[in-house]
Amino acid sequence: MAAVQVIAWILPAEAQLQLMRGLGAYLFARDGAFQPLRLYSLFTSWAAHEGIFHLLFNALWIAAFGRTAVRHLGLVGFVIFFLATSAVGSFAGLAAHWGEPAIVIGASGAVFGLIGAGAYVLTQGASVARKIGAMVAYVAVFMALNLGVSLMGGESFGVEGAISWQAHAGGLAAGLVLFPIIAALQAGRPSSS
Repeated sequence: MAAVQVIAWILPAEAQLQLMRGLGAYLFARDGAFQPLRLYSLFTSWAAHEGIFHLLFNALWIAAFGRTAVRHLGLVGFVIFFLATSAVGSFAGLAAHWGEPAIVIGASGAVFGLIGAGAYVLTQGASVARKIGAMVAYVAVFMALNLGVSLMGGESFGVEGAISWQAHAGGLAAGLVLFPIIAALQAGRPSSS
């Protein structure tokens, strides 16, 4: 993410725009035509960010939640989880603007996937009833914060475009679904030691 941002800084404005278009997720042309060859962009949009604040904010959350996720998922499981939650988040952000030439950039889908993973980690060892209650409260708090930040707009946080609460919600939902699956698969793998 940081390398892409550094490259973007040294490029001329038109080349920066091309880089963001190349990495950013979009599925529809200006005329509304579906672009199936752009499906790859669901898996690359995490690398592009709208400036330093967007990059640092996502990097902070990845640092906060990433180490714990790696511990539970292993490195390969973490990479799969990160890319999958990022892709689902990007798709959710685009689905909210289906048929429009919208573009989604940033690692926020994956960040919210990691936040979803945090719900499982924080409730380990709790009874089913307590786990469900705690997870509902956890998700409600993060989604309320998400909606509040999104309604304030990107400009409040040094980001030029709109903040896609839909991409965040998609990443969170994907994280809640995928974390226990990937963690269970990782737990079932033989140890390499």
